[in-house]
Amino acid sequence: MNIRKMRRGDVSKIEELEKEAFTVGPYDYKMLLLSYKMSKGMSIVVEEGDRIIGYGIAIPVDCKDADIESIGIHPQFQGKGIGKLIMQHLEDMMRKKGFEKSILEVREKNIPAIRLYKKMGYETTEFLENYYEEFFEGSRNAFRMIKYL
Repeated sequence: MNIRKMRRGDVSKIEELEKEAFTVGPYDYKMLLLSYKMSKGMSIVVEEGDRIIGYGIAIPVDCKDADIESIGIHPQFQGKGIGKLIMQHLEDMMRKKGFEKSILEVREKNIPAIRLYKKMGYETTEFLENYYEEFFEGSRNAFRMIKYL
């Protein structure tokens, strides 16, 4: 397994990964490319051979805060610690760039992700009603979670 910075040429492969990893609301090419550009270098991919099996993108919000915009892991590789690895790398990148706080939004019904974020020190700070356009398990709601770096 190899972790490296994301390149523009990775976006089409990540779009395919999104379709497999997210049954509801996968990002399309345009959104992924925009997120990559806005990340200011805080974007990574995880490879197995020449295949991208995971990725993460963080975007600066202001001079002190960065938002974990998206993390995706191919379903075959979920539950193997790759999400934690991606989070750790993104947080390290944030710290090196001087950010003090990591922010993320997560669907209220995405229990595995919430469990991971709490294990990593994130705290729920806000309930976001109808945050998402699409329903996931009957809900469009989300939680905002924050971790001080």
